[in-house]
Amino acid sequence: MSINYTPDNTFIFSFVRMNPPTPGHLELIKNMIDKAINLGVGKAYVITSSSLDGKNPLPCSISSIPKAKNKSDAAIVANMFQSELIYKSTILDKMITSYKRHLTDSETNLSKKQQILNFKVIVICFLGSPFGFIYNIIKNDFIDKGIAKINMFFIVGRDRADFLDTIIDNFRSKDYIKSINGMILEREGMEALKNTGFSERTIADIRPSEYSASFIRGLVRNNQREDFEQIYKQYLSPDEIEKLYETIKIGITIKPPPSKDDDENPQSRYFDDGLLPVINETGGKRRKRKTKKNKRKYKPRYSRRK
Repeated sequence: MSINYTPDNTFIFSFVRMNPPTPGHLELIKNMIDKAINLGVGKAYVITSSSLDGKNPLPCSISSIPKAKNKSDAAIVANMFQSELIYKSTILDKMITSYKRHLTDSETNLSKKQQILNFKVIVICFLGSPFGFIYNIIKNDFIDKGIAKINMFFIVGRDRADFLDTIIDNFRSKDYIKSINGMILEREGMEALKNTGFSERTIADIRPSEYSASFIRGLVRNNQREDFEQIYKQYLSPDEIEKLYETIKIGITIKPPPSKDDDENPQSRYFDDGLLPVINETGGKRRKRKTKKNKRKYKPRYSRRK
C-alpha cells in the first residue's frame, strides 16, 4: 500500500538528547531535511530532552528546567544561572542556521537550494511523558488544523534504535495515525573517536559524523579548550563558543544519573527486520467503546416469607 505523504499530513521528527549538540548531530539534521524535501514537506521537529545532570550538562531552555535532586545540585544550577550560561535549544538553533547556510552554499540545484533555505527545523524541549508530549504536537500542529490522519516519520541515530519500536508500539493503532515509517542512522567512527581520541589525527581529519556528545564533554572535562573551539568555530561565534564551554564546565559537576550498561548499538525489530512502514489497517477509524446497557434488575416474583 502506497503512502500519501503531503506537506500537511506528514510529521517528520527525531527524539534526541543532543547534550551538548555536536557536528555529528547536524548529520542527523541533514538526513531529516533531505527526507522531508524528498517527501515534499517543509518542516521537521527535533524533540530534545530537558534532563539536567552530569551527563546532560546544558539546560534545554529557560522554561524547561527540571527540579534539582539535592541541595548540592541546586547550588550548582544556581551558579549556572549567575554565569553567562547558554541553553541547548539556543545552541541547536544557531548551529542549524549555520549548517543550512553551508548546505545552500554547496548546493548547485537552485530549486533545492531554495527549499533548504526555507526549511524549518523546529527545536522543542520536552518535559514529562515523551508519548504525551508527541501527541500534543500532533494535536496542536495537525489534528486541530483539520488533519484527521497523520503519517509519522521518525529519524534517529543507532543508539536510539529501540525507541523507534516503542514509538510504533505506542502509536500504530491510534485512530489519528495512518502510517509510521522510520530511518536509523549508523554512527560510523563515533565509537572509535570516543575510545581513542584524536590519536595522531588532527581536527581537520575528523568527519563531523564521528563527534558524539560524550566526546565533547570529555574535551571540557580535560580542559581541551583549543580543540573545543576548533570544532565549533564554523557554526558559532567566539562568544557563543565561550558560553557553551563554560556552561558545560559547570554542568558536568552536577551528579550524573545512575550508571548502567547502555547498549550503544541496539537493534530495532521493525527497522532491522524490514517491517517498515507500519500502516494502520483500520484506516484510522475510531473504535466504538463498549457501553454497558441498562439491564433490568431481576426481582423475585415472590418475596421470601419469614
